[in-house]
Amino acid sequence: QPIAFKTWLKYRSVGLDLLHEPHRRASHRCGAAGGWLSMGGLFWGGALNGAVGTLLLKEAKQPIAFKTTAGGEIAKVQDHDGKMVPDFDKKNCPYSAMHRGVFSIAKGMLRKPVPLTKNGMPTELKDVVHDCTGVASEEGGFPFCAAFATTFQKQFRPCNPKNVGVVYAVGPLGRNNKAEGEGPVDPEREKHVFKEPKVFLEKIFDTGFNIMQAVVAHNERFPGEEIEVLRVPVVAGGTFINPKVQPAQVALALLWGLNAADQKAGVEVEMMPGAAVEEAVTKYNDTATPPMTTRCSVG
Repeated sequence: QPIAFKTWLKYRSVGLDLLHEPHRRASHRCGAAGGWLSMGGLFWGGALNGAVGTLLLKEAKQPIAFKTTAGGEIAKVQDHDGKMVPDFDKKNCPYSAMHRGVFSIAKGMLRKPVPLTKNGMPTELKDVVHDCTGVASEEGGFPFCAAFATTFQKQFRPCNPKNVGVVYAVGPLGRNNKAEGEGPVDPEREKHVFKEPKVFLEKIFDTGFNIMQAVVAHNERFPGEEIEVLRVPVVAGGTFINPKVQPAQVALALLWGLNAADQKAGVEVEMMPGAAVEEAVTKYNDTATPPMTTRCSVG
């Protein structure tokens, strides 16, 4: 049975509504132990969503690796495009270290969920993180398509106890861009760009599959503490999109990937609203079976 995708009732920006929204809704179906898991680009390398990181630092007192001023405020630096962004210390980021540790194992066990034991967590996160489960589908040194479902201990959940964690997913490169706060584009990364539209969309499918598989694996390991709602933006549908691909195609490939991994978990998925998602959800609902033979026949 395909997932019945929804869009968020309200949306302003990733990192604000995606984490504040749960306590405003009376209709969510999370029980006392269930919770919400939101997507947020935060921890790998230097790719960082400033709003999510700021919220986790200020609202949940988490060890986010922002540099601070003498007055305790988050320091800002000028990005390569001239924009002022949080000064992120990626070399000393404990979440980056944790995800790299998971990926080093997961890349040798493709498509199999890999949980990280407490002994494998950085010291700064042992009291913060409840669980981190990673799934990889690429063997190389770059974690394209990998997903990491991280849940927090209750005292480190931002804004509301139902905000149980964050999924970090490494979408494929469709062009050699960098996200806000990452610094100048590295020309060497050009060789890792997926330039063929079909291959790029297949990688989007894989990313969606890995995201859901990580969530499902968490739920199977922690009965009574299931993630019941997953909020998802269009991964690699903006800054990193292949120029020959439309955002709606990316969204649809992502939907089918999420659907392919949702076997029995019953995870409710809420997509970030927008024209691309609305078009993709319509096509998804009009398709009786997923495009399994070509994996991403989403034109």
